[in-house]
Amino acid sequence: MRELKISDMIQKLRKSKKLTQSQLANYVGVSVTAVSKWENDLSYPDITLLPILAAIFEVSIDKLFSYNLSSNGADIIKKIKKNFEEEAKEYDNRISKLIPCYEQMIHSMVSVIPFDQNDSIKVIDLGAGTGNVSKVIKDKFKNAKITCLDISRNMTEMAKLKLYGYSGVKYEIEDFYSYNFKEKYNVIVSSLSLHHLATDDDKKNFFKKIYDSLYDEGVFYNLDLVLGSNNIIQDLYISKWKAFMCKSINYEEVNNRWMRKYYEEDSPSKLIDQVHWMENIGFKNVDILFKYFNYAVYGGMK
Repeated sequence: MRELKISDMIQKLRKSKKLTQSQLANYVGVSVTAVSKWENDLSYPDITLLPILAAIFEVSIDKLFSYNLSSNGADIIKKIKKNFEEEAKEYDNRISKLIPCYEQMIHSMVSVIPFDQNDSIKVIDLGAGTGNVSKVIKDKFKNAKITCLDISRNMTEMAKLKLYGYSGVKYEIEDFYSYNFKEKYNVIVSSLSLHHLATDDDKKNFFKKIYDSLYDEGVFYNLDLVLGSNNIIQDLYISKWKAFMCKSINYEEVNNRWMRKYYEEDSPSKLIDQVHWMENIGFKNVDILFKYFNYAVYGGMK
């Protein structure tokens, strides 16, 4: 039997997914010419693209290269997989040191999604990052169809690796400012993302877009960085947050890196205001589901 080449495998998997060369090129972020060369055995994909290709085809990297690899080639693939896994793990470990109750907030948010675990719900995860929220949702709602949206290609690659083996997950790389919802959803979730919208009006407008993109009885839940209702409360929040970070990060790094980043890049809004905006837009049953000083989970139903 003829040995299966990588060119054959890519072409076979692409056709099984009913993708054109142009569509595959767009998903991967390369030219159509590059895909054509792969399939005609004229060149090989860059090794950094392996996790992306594997995720698109919903196969393991080993399956993608299921022809006989040289021992050196097999070692390279193992190294790439390990590097992506370690990078995702490092990111997740850092998040747990910066954000109090992070995992607890995610599970609290998912626990109040008001659908049966067997329902085929449509979900979009705004600012999906490395896929932490989407993974918890898929673990509970096996039949959920999830769109993971994030501005970072690298984060999305990590999410694809983390969610490898889960069916019904697709990925979009785009920022909130330019994003227009293409369909309606039963559930819209976001985590640690909407506070990057620069102004209160930006957030109000985006909340309205979210509302318009929900089915009736659909829900929106947001896990995010928020402001206190006044300066006294806000100063208390910052003090508590810094104390939390200093448990595992030295004081100089907290002040010179993370607090500096907070003041220069983040634009959180008062939680009380956001609740009122949602109610004014038309959301019902709006409530704060979990709160730890300047981090909160809140949302409502259409």
